[in-house]
Amino acid sequence: MSSDRQSKSVGMGVSVVWAQYRSKLIDAKTLPDIGFDMLPEFHHLLADAACYGAMFATTVRFFFGVTLNNFRIRRHIFRRHIFCLGTLFFFRAFSIICTMLPNPADYCVTDVEYSPWYEAFRILSGATVTCADVMYSGHTVNITLCSMTWHCYSHVVPLTSFDPLFSKFGRLTNKLGELQRFTTCKAIVWGLTLLGYSFIIGSRFHYTLDVFIGSLLTIAVFKFHQSRIRLAHLNDTWFNRIILWSETGAEDMVWFRENLSTANDEFNDATKMEMV
Repeated sequence: MSSDRQSKSVGMGVSVVWAQYRSKLIDAKTLPDIGFDMLPEFHHLLADAACYGAMFATTVRFFFGVTLNNFRIRRHIFRRHIFCLGTLFFFRAFSIICTMLPNPADYCVTDVEYSPWYEAFRILSGATVTCADVMYSGHTVNITLCSMTWHCYSHVVPLTSFDPLFSKFGRLTNKLGELQRFTTCKAIVWGLTLLGYSFIIGSRFHYTLDVFIGSLLTIAVFKFHQSRIRLAHLNDTWFNRIILWSETGAEDMVWFRENLSTANDEFNDATKMEMV
């Protein structure tokens, strides 16, 4: 332990000491949690409303949206969304059994008693609930993924150009269509996302750590997937061929790839001019 102390920053040292003090509060029921200390206790239906409301709003919003060239790319948006969602819940299936955390929701009662396969169908049908799936938060995954979809595509399939808060900060996208600044819509979405996180923590559905890890992992998976579908044409592998096939007809990806070479040429020319 002594050799490890030298590699820790001051901030990290403060964190681990503070955590050590809080470890004295640990009991068999609930772990100490800063979110529980800061937030009032909310009814658990608020967390459900935030999750299902985000899913409903995202589905309706992007089902009817079209690009500026009047193309519908909703099937591509929803496929990308569902792929990320499936990946994240696949990871979650392992995380919830790796380290068992005590459930912070003392009101949670389950009647699971049969085989896992049978009970899985009961959970999907809403016939029962579980109280052991703590790390990481599925509600957070759904809310964050919906927010990332809004952040990435609300300007691609715009409903309005109304942007009173951020329109004065320059162009919305670069030549490749990549986002360069916020919009009023995106700011509202992320504000509601933080409110949803507060409901999840305040309802004692999950620990703050569950929400923190769930949100970071969702953003990482979404961004990784976006980079793969944009650059799959640069490397001929079987996996990239599947990606290119699945993205056939996606106008936003076609436009990005067509302009990528032009942007690279302009960058190289500018670099040569600077060297001269």
